[in-house]
Amino acid sequence: DRNQGSSSPSPVSLYRYHIIRGTQTSASISIQPNRIRVCGNASTANGTLVLGSNSTLSVGSATTPANVYIGLNTTGAASATGLLDARQGSAVIRANEFNLGYAAASTGAATGVLRWNRTTPIVANAFYLSRGVGSGTLDLASGSTFNLNTSFLRLAYNDSNSAAGSALANLN
Repeated sequence: DRNQGSSSPSPVSLYRYHIIRGTQTSASISIQPNRIRVCGNASTANGTLVLGSNSTLSVGSATTPANVYIGLNTTGAASATGLLDARQGSAVIRANEFNLGYAAASTGAATGVLRWNRTTPIVANAFYLSRGVGSGTLDLASGSTFNLNTSFLRLAYNDSNSAAGSALANLN
């Protein structure tokens, strides 16, 4: 017995990874890590997070902003694709860095897509739309407004240390 005769259960520690499976009609997600990724490092990686009409997504806090990566490839191999569709439900994002399409190496590819149609601003110390040799797309609904509270807005920012690198920023 791990509780040594105690009547209370032992605590379970969830370090950084949460898996949500199944169909949710109402979900609330509060994420307070130092980093969130939609996709990741692999020869080919694809990640998608779509909020439903009753969903709530809260990332970071005013005192502990998160690093957000949507479409991240740091291996330099193959490709990575990430999609965050926050057109439904509620989303509050407080980030240190918000990266939309970030390929850190001089080879490989990363594509990040953010679908957004809300008046709540994304608060980020730095916002990158296409970083390294990555490609980022900000997909806004017709007639919608995108509010961004940031100190640094960097579009097609190539810091991959590759003379041959390129980045593409698409605002639809």
